[in-house]
Amino acid sequence: MKSNSPDPSHFQPWKVAFRKNTHLLISAGYIASRSKIESDEHNEEHITEFILCGMKDWMRRRDRPSWCKYYSVHEEAPVSRKGSYGKSRPRTDIFIELGSRPERPEYVFEAKRLRTNGYGVGKYTGLEGMGCFTEGVYASGYNEAAMLGYVQSNTLVEWKEHVKKINCGKGDQPVLKIASI
Repeated sequence: MKSNSPDPSHFQPWKVAFRKNTHLLISAGYIASRSKIESDEHNEEHITEFILCGMKDWMRRRDRPSWCKYYSVHEEAPVSRKGSYGKSRPRTDIFIELGSRPERPEYVFEAKRLRTNGYGVGKYTGLEGMGCFTEGVYASGYNEAAMLGYVQSNTLVEWKEHVKKINCGKGDQPVLKIASI
């Protein structure tokens, strides 16, 4: 019988720190590349690269937090799954690995541009966006993963409302948190 209480193993101190640190790394990469992201001239892959380079630069700084030495960041990581081989495998946009744990946990991020005129919430919520998680394409072996919205127009609040409208009435709702950076 399922319990309504959360599984305490999901809240072990290292897991809480892992989640926090992966999001701090994303934040550092975003801050370093913000001016490039806010322009319309770059596509999703470019933005992901800018953020990843920003993370790596931040992790190499002399004044970085000591925990950085245990993390590695990667982009375009192929996902192994039945029926997909070689270059035909789906790819996650960003994954961050914690090398200090024997199981080498990974935190997966899928990203989509959010911009009016061609990059609306349909791409964010459909099979190419959140659907990759809900259908088990990405991160099926993980307790959690995250979506990044590369906001290039409008406001964070406006995009959250657009996403909520599309998801109404579709069963389990994803957690929609706005992380202002």
